[in-house]
Amino acid sequence: MSTQHPSRLTTRKERLIVAGVFLVLSLVMWAHVWIAGSPFRTLPCSCGDATVQIWWFEWIAKAIATGANPLFPPGLFAHLGTVNALANTSDLSVGVLLAPVTWIAGPLASANLANLLTPVVSALAAYCLAARVTDSRVARVVAGLMYGFSPYMIHFVERGDTNLTLVIYLPLMLMALDNLRRYRWSARRSGLTMTAYTVLQFFTGTEFLLMSVLTIAVVVIAIALCRRDVLASRPDARVAALWWLATSALLLAGPAWLALLGPGHVEGALWLASTTPVSTLISHVILHAPDAATAWTGYLGFPGAQMNFIGMGALVMALAGWVLVARRRLFAIWWLTALVFIIAELSPASWWVQLPVAKALIIQRFAVCVSLALALVMALVIDATSQRLRVQWAPSVIAPRVAVGTIVAIILVPIAMTYRFPLTVTSQRTPVWFVKHATEITPDTTVVVFPFPWIAMNAPMAWVAETGLHGKLVGGFAMVPGKDGKVSEMAAPTPTENALLFVSYGPTAIKPSLLHELGHTLHQWAPTIVVAINKHTSPDTLADLRQILGPPTSTADGASVWKITK
Repeated sequence: MSTQHPSRLTTRKERLIVAGVFLVLSLVMWAHVWIAGSPFRTLPCSCGDATVQIWWFEWIAKAIATGANPLFPPGLFAHLGTVNALANTSDLSVGVLLAPVTWIAGPLASANLANLLTPVVSALAAYCLAARVTDSRVARVVAGLMYGFSPYMIHFVERGDTNLTLVIYLPLMLMALDNLRRYRWSARRSGLTMTAYTVLQFFTGTEFLLMSVLTIAVVVIAIALCRRDVLASRPDARVAALWWLATSALLLAGPAWLALLGPGHVEGALWLASTTPVSTLISHVILHAPDAATAWTGYLGFPGAQMNFIGMGALVMALAGWVLVARRRLFAIWWLTALVFIIAELSPASWWVQLPVAKALIIQRFAVCVSLALALVMALVIDATSQRLRVQWAPSVIAPRVAVGTIVAIILVPIAMTYRFPLTVTSQRTPVWFVKHATEITPDTTVVVFPFPWIAMNAPMAWVAETGLHGKLVGGFAMVPGKDGKVSEMAAPTPTENALLFVSYGPTAIKPSLLHELGHTLHQWAPTIVVAINKHTSPDTLADLRQILGPPTSTADGASVWKITK
């Protein structure tokens, strides 16, 4: 980190107080859930990533309770064989941690608790990392806010993407490396600690793991450019890195094979390639530009800024830091790191998808790397300014504090102005039929729900999760091979999926031949139960289903139900 370390690190009491401050802010952010609402009945949206999070939390808790294999859930995309949890955003480690909450209060409560706490712990991790470069509590708090409550964080926390909001891995890894120097940790202890962090992060989310490793590599290169003497004088850092790489490879070789080549893996890019072109650099990085994709991915409130939004104030202070900060080389390390990832965000996505392990990356999400580097840059700027003013304006105490407060406002206010707190939530209303009859579905029964769940239109995933995951759901939102058995089904849906989508959402009448083929497929899946929630299903869809399957077996509790036996 630096040859000049702050004299005072955080105490347990200080960390608890700061965590409390961050928790209050998170409670304000989620006031419609925890203060004015209920964590048992509200969520950001009955769609998109929010329902995926609920489904996986319920599955992980159920797998632990029943002894099932959590890596291959049978209850999703039943018609495509298997879903590979390691190839998906399954939040395995968080789901395991919150399993007791799920057992007692349900997956919706676990999801809301995760959404409440992930910004808090991420901000606290950045606060503790900032303590390695500054004595100023104000600077540390600003660093925590800029990381744990950054536009990147708000962008994903409002959608329920725990795998992208629990971003403590990178600060923890950097602190573990710093402990070699600060606390005289042995290379083995430091390396094994980093291995433990890496294993936990692998089962939380591989995308942030890859981005963090890239960030560490960039930081090391920046240190080599700015402080080559530090690397030359620390051979134990190289030994620690060898311990980390060797033990991580040993422990994660099997899981990594399952994720990349195991049953149910997806070949090619997991997500459609996208990038931020240079022409939009000003509107995305400097000026506030609303995020138009918010509603599609699972949030119905004010779209807010793009995840890579920095704000004019932070940009100005980052440039002013070259004049204000005395520890130029430490400042340069983090300034260059932020710059590298801003440039990476603007590079063509086609470059990244050529790399074997980079297919899981969306390059705009390098914004989290920029957030941490920029948070440390701002901490150094505030610390340097505070020290200068205390000397120049002595013996006055108030004037330096007012000046530092002004700088903090310059940094944070442009970012805060893009937020609308409390975040918008909706009431989760599980259809009465699922509440009363879901337990009657046997484990081997194929469940087809209308409206048909596919990608962002996936409310039935929450319905089946809230009622215990009975049966095997057709469709959903997950990374599974499509019609060719290789490419993601989002890019290459199977003919059956296309037919179900057309029946559920098609604007015109469906061809009789396609109806006949779909009916044949549904009978092949028997035992099958087709549940059309009348409130959410169009009359045309109900008419198509009657044409395919005949009169419903039952029409009760707000649903039309067809039971197909072998």
